[in-house]
Order: sequence, then C-alpha cells, then structure tokens
Amino acid sequence: MHPIIVLLLIAVWLGAMWLGFMYVFPVLFAATLVVAGAAALGVYYLHACRTLAPSSLEGPSPVAAPDVAYRHYLLGQVWRDWWTISRTVVPQVYRTARGIVVRLTRTLLGGPWGFFVFPVWLALCAGIVAAAVPASVFVLALTVLYGVVAAIGLAGWLACVLVLAAVERGFMVYGRILQTCPHPFCYERIGLPEYECPGCGARHRRLAPGAGGAFRNVCRCG
Repeated sequence: MHPIIVLLLIAVWLGAMWLGFMYVFPVLFAATLVVAGAAALGVYYLHACRTLAPSSLEGPSPVAAPDVAYRHYLLGQVWRDWWTISRTVVPQVYRTARGIVVRLTRTLLGGPWGFFVFPVWLALCAGIVAAAVPASVFVLALTVLYGVVAAIGLAGWLACVLVLAAVERGFMVYGRILQTCPHPFCYERIGLPEYECPGCGARHRRLAPGAGGAFRNVCRCG
C-alpha cells in the first residue's frame, strides 16, 4: 500500500478517535448508563410482579396447597417471595448485560470498521458496566425496604392476633362460655362448632385469630 494512503488512513483514524472520544463518547456513555440502569430496575420490577402478583399456587415462588386453610402470608410466604426475587434478579440482569456486550462486540468490532467505531463500542459497554453500581445499590435498597416493611407488617399482625385472642378469651370468661357441660357431676367436654366451606366442603375446626389470620381465614379452595 502506498505510504500516502497509509498516512491518510492514519489521519482519518486519528480524526475518528478524536471526534469519538470528544463528542460521541460522553453523550453515548451517559445515555447508555441511564438506559441500562432503568432496564435493570425494569427487570427487578418484572420479577417482583411475577412473584407477588399471581393469585394462583403456581409461579416463581409456589405455595403448597394446605389441608384445610392457608397460613397467613406474613408468617412464611412473604419471606419465600423475598428470597425468590433477590436470587433471580441479579443472575438475570448479569446474563442480559453479558449477552448485550457480546453482541455489541461482535457487531461493532467484528470487522475493519471496528478501528473507527471503537469509541462507540467503549461508550456502550462502559455505560452498561457502570450502570451495575447504581442499579445494585437501588436493588439492594429495595430488598432491604421489602424486608423492613414485611417485618413491620408481621409485628402489627402479631399484635392484632394477640389483642383479638385476648378479647375473645375475655368474652368467653365474662359470658361463662365453657367447653364442658356445666351440669353437676357431668362436665363432659363439648366440641366447638365447625364451619363447613360451601365451596369445597372443608371443615374448619377453629376460626379464632391465629396462624390462619387475624380477621379472616382463607380456605384451601381460595
């Protein structure tokens, strides 16, 4: 190749690098940083919706069908949902970001044009990698907030259960509502009435405030 052509190519390459790093890189890096960060948060939101929104037993965090009634959500399922969201979001974001970086590398640097679009490739890849820091901080904050809200809700629910159970016990004592026959020399134990679900026929032996709920219980049929 003629030396003049080589010098021209070098000059064009230097000009492309100067324009790329001076004008293209800052704008493209900032835009990629914002878009990648928003995409990571979108993945978190999507996984949270898939885990928390379904009303059926199936899903990323499946619920085992109970014999009679479901345990209250805050007693166990809320923490399983929390763990499911936490352990699925990060791998999904990593796989997505890695796949995009690989495709960008093959597309932008896979031919001779790669010598001229290197600033574009670097801005895109650097923006994706840099977005991991604020996205990780935000996701961690959301995860901690989820746990705090769940813990506060559980504490409030337990307080309601204890208060309502105490009120029920107080009414039973005040009204002399006994579970044994009051007739002298009898005192045979009397079983509590059972509630038969009109939907599936399941018999609920105890509907007092407890593990099934403070104000209402949910039958196995929903």
